[in-house]
Amino acid sequence: MISVLIPSYNWDLTNLIHDLLLQSQKSQYRIEIIASDDASASLLNEQNSELNLLEEVSFFVQERNLGRSAHRNFLASKAKYPYLLFIDADSAIGEDFLKVYFETIKSQPDVIVGGTLYQKHKPASDFRLRWKYGKAREQITANIRQSDPYRHFTANNFAIKQTCFSHIKFDESITQYGHEDTLFKVELVRNQFNITHIDAPVIHLGIETNHVFIEKTKLALQNLLILSSQNKIPIQHSALLQVSKSYSGIIWPFFWLIGILEPLLSIYPNVLLFDLWRVLYINSFSKGKIRS
Repeated sequence: MISVLIPSYNWDLTNLIHDLLLQSQKSQYRIEIIASDDASASLLNEQNSELNLLEEVSFFVQERNLGRSAHRNFLASKAKYPYLLFIDADSAIGEDFLKVYFETIKSQPDVIVGGTLYQKHKPASDFRLRWKYGKAREQITANIRQSDPYRHFTANNFAIKQTCFSHIKFDESITQYGHEDTLFKVELVRNQFNITHIDAPVIHLGIETNHVFIEKTKLALQNLLILSSQNKIPIQHSALLQVSKSYSGIIWPFFWLIGILEPLLSIYPNVLLFDLWRVLYINSFSKGKIRS
């Protein structure tokens, strides 16, 4: 039995929820679906609210924006089943999605991570940086992820025992965008919860434009540094922090490249250039050369 929890913001949940219900009905896997819009004031909320008419489906609309961590904790507080399955709203699922999760749950792992896929066809050039990054850095098979299970934890598609989640939850003190999943991973390690990686991926549909992705990455990098300075995310839990620290002594003469790389990445999306820009940006911000 699984409680499927879907945090949403201005997204049409109809297809995802109907696909989940169809898989549940065909296989007789018992699920409940709890979804919530985080105060987007979207016209889609009226349409999504009609999903409340479906059996075992609850859709909430928040009166104020809770933020990514508190929003997920809210969903968990409404759940009744032993496992919580978090899926981002901008996802599509394969035909065996629930089957693979339910088969894995039989062995009672603490945490299960399903993985992420990206559509095969290239999106328009204005959206290509996020798509290329996702395919290069996030589209990873379960066998590879299992070789380093904590490193490859992602929060867009994972299940966790309700009893384990009650010990850690998502840190609601995080108010800025980014790396709440990294902090959650730190707590998984600290509590020694085991992770099983499986091939039950969601397809990430919500691809941002190159410009939006770069701006969101800036916020995430800033938040990563803040959480690291507060000793909430030790450096060993972030490959980016480790790389940035390794090159911090020699990279400062190249900070001027940030102003060139940003517009270049919007025109010529390239993952390696994006990695270079991230290392430059995080070092520059940490030294006060860039302000939020």
